[in-house]
Amino acid sequence: MNTEWPGQISAVEPVVSRFQERANVVRSGVNIDVQSNGLGLSLGLTLIVKQRFTKDSRYWLDGQTDWEPFLRALSLEDVVAPKKLKDLESWHSKPTVLFAKSGRLGIHHIKLVVSDNQLQKVKAYLFLVLSGAITL
Repeated sequence: MNTEWPGQISAVEPVVSRFQERANVVRSGVNIDVQSNGLGLSLGLTLIVKQRFTKDSRYWLDGQTDWEPFLRALSLEDVVAPKKLKDLESWHSKPTVLFAKSGRLGIHHIKLVVSDNQLQKVKAYLFLVLSGAITL
């Protein structure tokens, strides 16, 4: 499928290659910036370093990606603030109980944002599950 993204693929390829070399990326996702007048120039990349072998809907909670290789790969990028990365490292363990039976939290995914023909920023998305149905 050709989306006719107006950005430069040549700016995306080196980013993907660097992370593939550093962290053995097994899957990837792309987020395209859709605006009212068409597609924007920024592109989000979600690179996964652990293969998903199940269609179980709970996988994102119970089968977390091994974040250590990816966080190490991030540490080599100039755009990443070392202090923020250090703070994020405490979120990469297996989801833990925050309170009672309903508060599991951890890293959901990390997005690399390519714009202006380079990696411009990195966004980490965390999750918090609030459900009395979870049993531990």
